[in-house]
Amino acid sequence: MNPHFVGEVVSAGKMMKTVKVRIARQRLHPVVLKWVTYHKTFFVHDPESQLVVGDIVRIAPCNRISKHKHFRLEEIVRPAQRYLDSETGIMYSGMKADRKRDIREIGKAGGIGREEEQEGLKVRIGNER
Repeated sequence: MNPHFVGEVVSAGKMMKTVKVRIARQRLHPVVLKWVTYHKTFFVHDPESQLVVGDIVRIAPCNRISKHKHFRLEEIVRPAQRYLDSETGIMYSGMKADRKRDIREIGKAGGIGREEEQEGLKVRIGNER
């Protein structure tokens, strides 16, 4: 039996042709009798370096490629939302893209470290309390 796992890419672009995929499994706790989610991360071979953080992928086991890498990318089940920053040319994905865009807009609107009013909402920016 060859197990195929579906998981989310949690780290990409830091290693050549390698991404880190987190697989979630649910089990019934033997004492408390509640469903508990367990996570395990695997290094996955991505030959074209096409994956970004947030992609949902299906991985399959393969022969050992390196010391820790023994899974290969089978298919992209659901790609993450991608955002290309026109100023820097860097590709962001998923929530990170939205967060980067929001941070840039807030920075252009006023400053960092004080309360700003934007579109009728009071927003606190920075670490000051």
